[in-house]
Amino acid sequence: MRLRDTIRINLCIGWVLFTFNTAWADDALERINNTTQFRRPISIQLDKDGSTLVVANRDSGSISLIDANALSTTGEFELGKRLSCIEYLNNADLFVATDLEQHKVFCFQVDTAADKANVNLIWANPTPQFPSVVRANSSETRFAIAGLWSRQIELVESEDWSSGRFKTSVTVDLDFCPGDCLWIANDRLLVADAFGDQFAIVQSTTQTVIPFRVQGHRTGGLSLSTDGQWVAFSDQRLNPLAQSTRNDVHWGLMVSNQLRWLPVSRFLTATASDELGDLTRAFSTQPIGRPEDAKADLGQLAIASNGTVAITLGGVDELAIGRQDDDAFAFVPVGRRPIAAVMSVDGERCFVANLFDDSISVVDLDDFELIKTIPLGQMPEPDLARKGERLFFDARLSHDGWMSCHSCHVEGHTNGMLNDNFSDQSFHTPKRVISLLGHGDTLPLAWTGGQVDFESQVRTSIESTMQSDEPATDMQVSAIADFIRRLPPPPAVNVARQRIDLEKHSNGKELFRTLDCIRCHTPPTYTTPETYEVGVRDENGELRFNPPSLIGLGQQDRFFHDGRYKKLQELFTQNEHQLPRKLTDQEMSDLIVFLKSL
Repeated sequence: MRLRDTIRINLCIGWVLFTFNTAWADDALERINNTTQFRRPISIQLDKDGSTLVVANRDSGSISLIDANALSTTGEFELGKRLSCIEYLNNADLFVATDLEQHKVFCFQVDTAADKANVNLIWANPTPQFPSVVRANSSETRFAIAGLWSRQIELVESEDWSSGRFKTSVTVDLDFCPGDCLWIANDRLLVADAFGDQFAIVQSTTQTVIPFRVQGHRTGGLSLSTDGQWVAFSDQRLNPLAQSTRNDVHWGLMVSNQLRWLPVSRFLTATASDELGDLTRAFSTQPIGRPEDAKADLGQLAIASNGTVAITLGGVDELAIGRQDDDAFAFVPVGRRPIAAVMSVDGERCFVANLFDDSISVVDLDDFELIKTIPLGQMPEPDLARKGERLFFDARLSHDGWMSCHSCHVEGHTNGMLNDNFSDQSFHTPKRVISLLGHGDTLPLAWTGGQVDFESQVRTSIESTMQSDEPATDMQVSAIADFIRRLPPPPAVNVARQRIDLEKHSNGKELFRTLDCIRCHTPPTYTTPETYEVGVRDENGELRFNPPSLIGLGQQDRFFHDGRYKKLQELFTQNEHQLPRKLTDQEMSDLIVFLKSL
């Protein structure tokens, strides 16, 4: 199985790489003073001595500094447009941060010696499109940048990060959207799927990619155990054999949340996926939450030097605290949607970034209590869509707090898994979770077209699929529906990689028309409101399905209602999906290029 289509290698000379940004070097960033705006802290790191907490803010694109001893903010500075991750290079005493909107990585230094703390920009550099994560290896000779929608990993090597001169830069293509990454050795990177169940090991010196899957999805975070012998990661499991009934939801049979441990040794010598063996037998699993007190949407995790583990629980606004061999975890309430955590140097405290509160929580790990909440600044009143965003990620809308809308529609997209709910008016017919991105005008909804608008679908999801303890209010339904309608489509993978073959795209577009694909998938929404027989049936014998929109098709990994196909080509080679004739290899290639551009 080959995970990458191509590898692009750039041998980078410093002055060429950074010519467009040289005017920025060593500039002090502009300080932000008392502005009212949404900051949305997304990633946090501590400096070398643990005295300064550095916060990357998603929506404002700014950097906030916090005195980790006095527990107070010391400044906020403009940096980018939409920050996604921050990493600390301990040896160089530098921070690097990625920007999803500007497609850049910034390198900066924090100066706390002066009367006022300052942030100085050292350099900025373009990255793969939509960089979501940056991680340095243990020797800090390399760092990896994950391009979310470009489905790429950039591996950068340098001997002097402050100079801005990269020794090499290698970009590797993946077959999934990369989420969190972890260096398990100086030359081996473990990459988790941002949405679904895929993983890969990337060997940085040879650019070899080893793909594998796990029984789970939406990996929240990756970390090494204190002794370096275990990979810890948090995820969820959506069971396609369970139904969205009160009983199955209550006992955690439909959705479960867990912390898992896997020996690092399994990854260090493998050169192909079949050499990894049955990974399910190697897992040590710790369930997080229980009936009547579930803990949805496990996020990033941090491990202290003494082995204490802290996991953000974004669905229920708590921090889980325990150890690898614990039977049960303690839970501490923090702010709304905790999303990132970092341990203090002495391992006695954990700092937690609360995305929807624009705040940092400080938690005592010995007494399991909240010490202080540090606001990052004034927030404006949220409009209906922002209220809907909060509710979309709130697992307390579900019975016992087992799941949120986000649990299956990860960040509004899809986990690609099968769920047996009653949207199609039947059970024992699990169907693939559909992406919501860019589908605001693609009514009706559900595989059988049974939901006429988003309000109907949202109410059904809360009350039936999520088995809410209380009926959904009109405000909740309206707010979530407004949020979903505004979700933009994901960029096409070939566009994100900047590799559009215009001739093949044009040929594929014409084929799409002449093959009469537009009858069911009519532009600009690339769907129609009718149901059609498409040559497959579900377990209940249903033959007619509403065609899902093809917008963002290239960013999905499973196709048809039951996810039976893992590649677009299989729809036409194994199913000949509604084709009036057999396609040549060239026609197939052109059509796939067009479909992946939507």
